[in-house]
Amino acid sequence: YQDSINVNGKRVRGRFYVVDSLKIGDLFFLNVPACVVDDKYSTFYPDSLNKEYTAKFDSILSSTNVILGLPLLRMLGSVEFDWDKNRANIKLKEEILLSHEVPNIFLASSALYGCFSINGNDCVGLLDSGSNSYIDLVPSFYKRYANGICLQSASKKGNMLGMATHDLDHEYRLVVNPEVLFGDKKIQLDDKVLVLADDQPVRWRDGLVGLPFMRKLGSKVKFDFVNMRLTSE
Repeated sequence: YQDSINVNGKRVRGRFYVVDSLKIGDLFFLNVPACVVDDKYSTFYPDSLNKEYTAKFDSILSSTNVILGLPLLRMLGSVEFDWDKNRANIKLKEEILLSHEVPNIFLASSALYGCFSINGNDCVGLLDSGSNSYIDLVPSFYKRYANGICLQSASKKGNMLGMATHDLDHEYRLVVNPEVLFGDKKIQLDDKVLVLADDQPVRWRDGLVGLPFMRKLGSKVKFDFVNMRLTSE
């Protein structure tokens, strides 16, 4: 049936179907809900957005035919991204051994979150593979741990972009010498951690973790949806 969805405050035309079959590698799925978008991706952004940014995302998405959502990925056992070989290695649930390790990712309100620490303070961030950010912290998190987090005195402005989100001219301050730990692994980010001036939606929890951070974890990054663990090597 035909309908429209609201993205970035704009109505985007789409048609909703149930796909008979979908093949990903050696995996075969039946009766997969799907939305076919009629509008171009650039229409997801407001008219005020700089043409340079829309051109950047249009160039990326022009070669993209399908975007796989979290509900489909969760039907798998694990997805390992091999950045060096540009491959996604997939395993089924029955192929995954149960682990006694503590989970470091979890689901809430249909969103995926990861657990890490900044300057010794536990942090929970929304994992967003469509975001171009490293780590963006919300002001409420900074206020809780201000004694242990030093910010640059001067604020800056920038554009935060994702496949279906935007924040134009958002104000932020950079964290000075952030010490970021994911498990027992120290991630060197330098000036890639920032604190936003305005609180983001509650679903972010303490902040947002984008694709650049996930690539920093290692040459291979695995999402294990059986043991709810994000691991890297």
